[in-house]
Amino acid sequence: ALLTMCLVGLSSWHIRTSRIALELTWALFFQIVAVTFFLRSLRFGRSNLIISFFFFGISIFSYHSTKMTTPLLLISLLVIYKQQVKKIVSLKILILLFCLSIILPILLYVKVQAFSQIRFVGISVFTLWKNSYPAGTNLFSVKPLSDLAITVTKNYLVHFDPYLLFIDNSKLRYFQLPQLGLFYLWQAPFILVGLIGQIRLLRENKPWVKFALFWLLLSPLPAAITTGVPYANIGRVLMMLPIVELFSAIGVLYLFKSLKTQKNIFKNLFIALFLGLIIYNTIFFL
Repeated sequence: ALLTMCLVGLSSWHIRTSRIALELTWALFFQIVAVTFFLRSLRFGRSNLIISFFFFGISIFSYHSTKMTTPLLLISLLVIYKQQVKKIVSLKILILLFCLSIILPILLYVKVQAFSQIRFVGISVFTLWKNSYPAGTNLFSVKPLSDLAITVTKNYLVHFDPYLLFIDNSKLRYFQLPQLGLFYLWQAPFILVGLIGQIRLLRENKPWVKFALFWLLLSPLPAAITTGVPYANIGRVLMMLPIVELFSAIGVLYLFKSLKTQKNIFKNLFIALFLGLIIYNTIFFL
């Protein structure tokens, strides 16, 4: 946990985003706080669960992407930890909290703003897709639906492109930095090791592993259904940041643990190389 926090603090993506005071950093903060109190409630009782739902509700007002990610994030927690949740709160109270924190904020947002003025309408792939066909076209025929599916899939998968993640961001709209990815290049092998390790742990049916992987898969969804992906606004997938840093931290700890069986010369060489890469990447970014 401490290593993940440190990596988020050093992250060039996080610094670039928070430095210009974008509201999406609040959205991410509220979601992390909400998840933290949800997990605390499993050990320390119902009061933490109420605080968790409160922050989930606030996150919906903080940024557009959260109107999709927050409900899905909360539902995933309730499904994965349903046995533990049943022990601390009744179904009626759970439904009430869900309605107050998730459904009510979304309804309020829709009520105070005309649908045609909602930002999503202007940047939605559905609007662009609809306008790309002549009037009178049956949009639910095979060709239009397959075109839409291909567009959404490409928009989703592009956020896992190693070039974007680790090599170069010079084409991004707000966060462009040539010769630097969203994550530092030295993190690539550690993220891969951490991710593979978590996938292997799925066999052990650990709830937090399922949730971590779901968080990762959920993160690009808001961007997948919008235009200008990925270069218009990579901030729409900022939710990916802490979970990728978590996998990076797991990878670092795993490899350092495996070094314990090696000779001192190999350990010292690896540590020197590791620290050297971190210092070089950080100075290069600054």
